[in-house]
Amino acid sequence: MIIFAVRNMLKAVQAFILFLLFLVAPLFASAQEQGCVFKQPASKVKWKSRVRVRSLQNFDDFLNWTIPLHMRSYPLEDPVQTLQFKFELSQSKEFIEWYGYFSLYDPLVGKVSKKKGSMYAAACLFAKISRDMIDMDALAFATDEALAKVMAYRDLKQNTKIMLPSALEGGRLVEYHVDHVFDLWHGMPAFGLVGEKGSVPILVFRGTDFSLDSERGWASLMSDVDIAGPGLTAFNKAREEIRSWLMKVAQTGSKAKVMGFSLGGALAAYTYLFEQDWVNPEGCVAFNPPGFSEQALEKWNGLSEEAKNAFRVYVNRGDVVSKIGKLFGDAYEISLEGALKPLKAHTLFLTAEQQFSLAKIDVDKENMGRRL
Repeated sequence: MIIFAVRNMLKAVQAFILFLLFLVAPLFASAQEQGCVFKQPASKVKWKSRVRVRSLQNFDDFLNWTIPLHMRSYPLEDPVQTLQFKFELSQSKEFIEWYGYFSLYDPLVGKVSKKKGSMYAAACLFAKISRDMIDMDALAFATDEALAKVMAYRDLKQNTKIMLPSALEGGRLVEYHVDHVFDLWHGMPAFGLVGEKGSVPILVFRGTDFSLDSERGWASLMSDVDIAGPGLTAFNKAREEIRSWLMKVAQTGSKAKVMGFSLGGALAAYTYLFEQDWVNPEGCVAFNPPGFSEQALEKWNGLSEEAKNAFRVYVNRGDVVSKIGKLFGDAYEISLEGALKPLKAHTLFLTAEQQFSLAKIDVDKENMGRRL
């Protein structure tokens, strides 16, 4: 009888402990998430950083002077229907000042950085998106943009764990890991991410890398001016490796969605175009990509209307990069209240803005007026 009573008492204590853990665990996770703050990089501003930023600003002024805004805008479908996106990302101003493309401290948007703390800042960004974004469409946009413009520029290694907000899970952070690191051409990377059971795998391509002290940086710049089409040669060299990974994840779970920013957006589009059998028909996106060549556009136009419209393209009003080549996909022009200079328009991290509007582009009309 005594042994039986002790056993019952132990079971009761165990049940009580599990009950407490059930209550406390979410609070602990919430506290961790709430405690995530962007920290100003510890390093002092160096003269090289000042020279870099000043040079970029001067170059942007030159582009803005030589290429008028009307040549960097897009014809919209008639009737024009605009959507408003509103964001309430906490510490958004600090993120741009400390980590934006024009930052004097530690630019993470569109720039490779191996500084200590850069992965923490990226992880904190996703935690804030998960916590602050109430609208699931806005959350999906912010997550994709952060992946393409921030995380793709980190020095990710195989098996690196990343917590990403999931619109399908109501914004909950879902654990992903780097399943494969691609070497597209001379070190140009792309990253295959696999998440928890039921999550959609992600293939994210890095955009242009201006690291002139590295082989991958020069390969990236050469890919930008590829006469076959920006990034097409690099894609073809890695096509078998890309297909192999896409097939692997498709056969073990769901098909992967592809995404990228700038040159990475073009690489994502080629993957969608040439490996469509193994790519997820939903969630593929490109931010500010250069356009297709005539030959690639011809193949694109051979896709079904459903397939063509499933690939979302966002271009910022004022960006000249997306004026190169032929526009494609379900394309939208993003506008802010004020006009943007070309380089700022290309590299702007929209999630850190208070709000912006987007309207669907008349792709056929835009392409008829293009010379390149």
